[in-house]
Amino acid sequence: MILQSAIENDSLASRALNDAAVHIGVGLADVINLLNPSVVIFSGPLFQNEPQLVLESIQRVIRQRALEKAAHEVRLIVSNLGADAPALGAARFAASKSITNMQLQKG
Repeated sequence: MILQSAIENDSLASRALNDAAVHIGVGLADVINLLNPSVVIFSGPLFQNEPQLVLESIQRVIRQRALEKAAHEVRLIVSNLGADAPALGAARFAASKSITNMQLQKG
């Protein structure tokens, strides 16, 4: 609802969305400084319809707050898996652990 209102140029919704993006960016800047990931993947309703509305603000904050090299190397992308992403990730993790355990028992 807030996202749709922001798309329709509602100033209060736009400010709320920008504030959320700034808070996400501040947190991510810390994570990027600590872990130096090459990719950060976003999912969920906030990123489904107009991801650039939020991603641009997050990227701006990251470039302001994170270490320069890490801030420019990290890629921000939106998952196309939708609501199934957490379940698919958990299934892949479980399968990977099972395969590793079987290989260890064999070896």
